[in-house]
Amino acid sequence: MIDDSVVRRTLGQQFVSNYVVLLAAQTRGGILLAVAENYFALSDVHLTTSAITATVSMRADDIKWQITVVYGPQGDDAKLQFLQELKNIPRPDHGRWLILGDFNIIYQAEDNNNTNLNRRLMGSFKATIDSLLLKEIRLNGRRFTWSNEQDAPTLTRIDRLLCTAEWELLFPACFQHSLPSLMSDHTPLLLQGELQHFHNPSFRFENFCTKMDGFQELVQDSWSKPVASTQPLKRLHIKLSRVAKAIKPWRREKIGDTRLQLALVKEILLQLEAAQVHRALTHEELELRHRLKIRSVGLAVIEKSRIRQKYRLTNIRCGDANTKLFHIRASSRARKNYIQCLQDDNGIAVMHEGKEKIIGNYFQDHLGSMVQRPVTFLWSALGYNPRDLSELEAPFTLEEIKETIHSMPGEGTWSRWIHRCLLQDMLGNHPI
Repeated sequence: MIDDSVVRRTLGQQFVSNYVVLLAAQTRGGILLAVAENYFALSDVHLTTSAITATVSMRADDIKWQITVVYGPQGDDAKLQFLQELKNIPRPDHGRWLILGDFNIIYQAEDNNNTNLNRRLMGSFKATIDSLLLKEIRLNGRRFTWSNEQDAPTLTRIDRLLCTAEWELLFPACFQHSLPSLMSDHTPLLLQGELQHFHNPSFRFENFCTKMDGFQELVQDSWSKPVASTQPLKRLHIKLSRVAKAIKPWRREKIGDTRLQLALVKEILLQLEAAQVHRALTHEELELRHRLKIRSVGLAVIEKSRIRQKYRLTNIRCGDANTKLFHIRASSRARKNYIQCLQDDNGIAVMHEGKEKIIGNYFQDHLGSMVQRPVTFLWSALGYNPRDLSELEAPFTLEEIKETIHSMPGEGTWSRWIHRCLLQDMLGNHPI
């Protein structure tokens, strides 16, 4: 029996007034759904045979989404009834829906470490996922979530989190990974709302800068400064370094932190709209709201351009960036490329500094100094005919340089202008 005292002991005082229980049948099937009172509220709770469905309201911005927690049954007939039970749950009008729990069923062969598969049930589960327009949130760091704890164990993945595209757009940076299982034969799963990002201080050129006033003049001034060196590659390196060094403070002063600015704009607009309910806004407040709305459009355009470049969505034009496909692909790539932890002989590293050290040591060991080989192949005895590779060391031709420069990816007139500058420097101001 789960009551307030049990919830208080296991989860804490802030969960006592916001939890729902589906009692277990003997030793199986129990579900506890609890949220922290300071941040969330539960409403519209609906209990079925194997699931709890409720609406979660986030107190900070009053955004609502639906959650369903399941505990799948054991028998084949009961599993089919369970899948029909999921289909019968009404889909929320806003579309934001998260379904999670122990489904006790798989939908693909790779979720089991043996060949004992029930293809009929797998097909039914897959059809249910498709009919509800769900997708699976990728599990990082582990393949299976349940073990029968035998010497030659059966391993399956029966615990999972499924969501709609609308829910994923609400939490684009969510990241799912596993925790160590202690007394249970199931692996605890943890879904984080935000990844830990490490800020790289090195220069990264961003395409939206080319549309800002004064950018091309800044680059032209930095690029045109005299260079003492006569070596083409060194001249190019110096010029590019000067441009990058000039752009960094200009971007910080001209543009700043666009994410923070957009958040401040949204907060001020929210306060003005709330005040408008009780009184008429003054002329100055109306003017401020008008300017903020214009500012929000510009900041949103910058953020779209930044995301498009960061996640390499080259097949999507800037005007088409505000689509579900764009944001889903961008957030999925961020989760896929995120390295949660690394392990070596000294243990597991979770923080960025530890992971950086492990990677550095790994490549130092594999890319160390060359040693003399005690034996080698006698190529002539093997019938090998050496090839003439002298052309690989020949100087670049004018046509090769032109072809390489013009094939570089870029956008708009800025791309063509910088490519022309590169050609002129590398070719000694020869005509293009």
